[in-house]
Amino acid sequence: MALTNFPNGITSFGVPVLGNIGGIPFSGNYYFVDPVNGADGNEGSADYPLATLYAAINRAVSGNNDVIVLMSNGAASGTARLSLALAQTINSAATSGTLNWNKNATHLIGMTAPTRIGQRARIAPPTGTYTAATFGSDTFINVTGAGCFFANIDIFVGFSTGSASMIGVIEAGGRN
Repeated sequence: MALTNFPNGITSFGVPVLGNIGGIPFSGNYYFVDPVNGADGNEGSADYPLATLYAAINRAVSGNNDVIVLMSNGAASGTARLSLALAQTINSAATSGTLNWNKNATHLIGMTAPTRIGQRARIAPPTGTYTAATFGSDTFINVTGAGCFFANIDIFVGFSTGSASMIGVIEAGGRN
């Protein structure tokens, strides 16, 4: 098998080099999310990323092995925010900010340093005063899709005022 030479001195021996994605060969579409520089009207490519995870999961096709890449800028400002207002920009009938991960074989990978503490490919509520009541639910992320892969992300359920029944992630899809 021949070597493939890429710019900047990178050489590949039959396996594509995919940065910190780790070379996992998912065959579906890739949607990039950049909370700072993206726009939900973009196509979702690395050059024209989406702004929210809501838009990315909306574009993914269930069972297609699509990958959503959460891009980090290395600072708290690059955090993907979940809120009722953002959810309603994609689905005007949304009644909560819960991220419904409802597509089978749809994967989420954070593009950031693989540290165990303080990762910046992070999902969190908006900064400032934001409560579970304002969010519209006690559940932050609800995973009902099966066969999904989640890697190199951080989830911070930090409402300024929560409730006793707050849940960060419900995993009900199986085989995730």
